[in-house]
Amino acid sequence: MSSFIQVKPAFYLKANVKTDILMGANSTGATLAHGRLVSGRLTSERGFETELSGSVIDGDDYITMQPDGKILRPQLIAHVRPDDGDTPFQLTSTGVSEATPDIIAITTTETTTGKSIPYGETYSVWRVEFQGGSARIANLRNSIFVASVTVSDGEHPDEFVVGFKISKVYNTKTDVVIGQEFRQD
Repeated sequence: MSSFIQVKPAFYLKANVKTDILMGANSTGATLAHGRLVSGRLTSERGFETELSGSVIDGDDYITMQPDGKILRPQLIAHVRPDDGDTPFQLTSTGVSEATPDIIAITTTETTTGKSIPYGETYSVWRVEFQGGSARIANLRNSIFVASVTVSDGEHPDEFVVGFKISKVYNTKTDVVIGQEFRQD
């Protein structure tokens, strides 16, 4: 059976984040943390339908760690200024990430750990949205994007780097109708 969706590489985002500040627990016992985005770059992948590059000029990384300490639910808000001087826009992203000891060490300690996590080594999948900006990025605002995300040590002991490989989701035209989803080809 053919797939109902496909993804195409769209953007790469690299964001430098100040080490997370632990902010205690919420009412359900989840741990809250905050990291300030200090810089970053967004670049379109070669051949993607919207060519775009820009700098992260401001932003925040809010994280909720489940009470069992195994899952992180991050929410990133970044403000991006296009290199060509076009209208700035907001990139938001939420996701689910495994909270491995290495990831916790990279994001919460103010010393260099020497660690870098390869993409896909842990489950870290996020949804990305574009808001604001000019009419030039209207197709981005009206599309679904997903990202594989990872972290590594930053250049400074009190920072870490978040890397996003962002893909656009496309539907696939099929001849399948309701009631035929599980047919055997």
